[in-house]
Amino acid sequence: MKIGYGLVATLAAACGAVAMAPVHAQGVKSVKTVKPAMLAAVPKGSMSEVVGSINEKQITFGEVVARAQKENPNGFNQTVAQLLGLDASSTLFGPAPKSAYTVTKPRALALLREKNPQMLGDMLKTMLEVEAVDREVKKQNVTVTIPQVDKRIDQFMKMLRTRGQIPQGVTDEQFLAQNKVSRDTLRKNFMVQARLYTLIQQDFVEKRLGHKLSPEDFFKTRHILVQVPPAAPGQSPADVKKADDAALAKITQIAADIEAKKKTFEQAAKESSDDPGSKEMGGELGIQMRTVFAKEFEAATYTLKPGETSKPIRTQFGYHLIQLEARGAGISDDDRQAYLDNFESGQMQLYLRNLMTTKYKVVNKLARAAPMMPGMMPPGQ
Repeated sequence: MKIGYGLVATLAAACGAVAMAPVHAQGVKSVKTVKPAMLAAVPKGSMSEVVGSINEKQITFGEVVARAQKENPNGFNQTVAQLLGLDASSTLFGPAPKSAYTVTKPRALALLREKNPQMLGDMLKTMLEVEAVDREVKKQNVTVTIPQVDKRIDQFMKMLRTRGQIPQGVTDEQFLAQNKVSRDTLRKNFMVQARLYTLIQQDFVEKRLGHKLSPEDFFKTRHILVQVPPAAPGQSPADVKKADDAALAKITQIAADIEAKKKTFEQAAKESSDDPGSKEMGGELGIQMRTVFAKEFEAATYTLKPGETSKPIRTQFGYHLIQLEARGAGISDDDRQAYLDNFESGQMQLYLRNLMTTKYKVVNKLARAAPMMPGMMPPGQ
């Protein structure tokens, strides 16, 4: 999802931000309430047609069109031009050709409603999501300060420099000015992102932890895994125990070789670990956060000091040796925040889907059905 368009979209997409354009981030103006009595007289395709709603709030076709024009003028103009071009071609050269084609604004709007281009459905989806997030922020009394938002922006600009997207000798303000994006615009967009991520942190992290997230909830480890094959159907308890004993014996020998300094932890991981994701990196798992790993793994991690290696630990995956590299204050603020942003970005779609399907009653008449895959049956058949 994107936060807006142009540079703002690039900035937000790289941060994993929610699809919210600059005007949405200004506290999100509530959509209009349309009285039911007014709806019967509103024909489909008129600017007053209600095409979306969230609980009692409703959004008209005209509001979606106006927002699309304001937030993505180039994309909107290209969409209208394409629709008019196809309409003109059909009128002038179709089965019943005419000698002239007249372009009017009502005709263009009628085509937009009839053809329902993707951009309008996406815009309405964004408007509904922003409204849902704004309501949830108020309900949960979430507060995000300007200094917190500025810190996120500074971290992001630093990342752009690291990637070489901001040339040397060019200040942040010069770079933004060159791309016609103000810091105030960034603040509005990143405020929305920060609010959403704070909601995710509360619901997906802190409720599981049972306390406010702190530096001590982050750790950096390496591990070596020796898998224990799952019990096969009909396998005897004796054979299951034999497989478990063999895995334990193997990892115990690996631990002994590391302790005797016959091999480094990294060498042993590359040679013997059954975890393909970390094996070639010497068992490196990078920065992690509590509630993400198996409970036995995390419990063992918090008995270690940096540089120490655990005894063999059994989890559902098999036996592990864990080496703690750093924890808490031993991990920089920037690195912890980068991990948390990445985690929250990964949870964003799930959180929004839950918000839009269980917490609020949402209707999007411009949503386009997902294309069917080969072999799929249409709904109801």
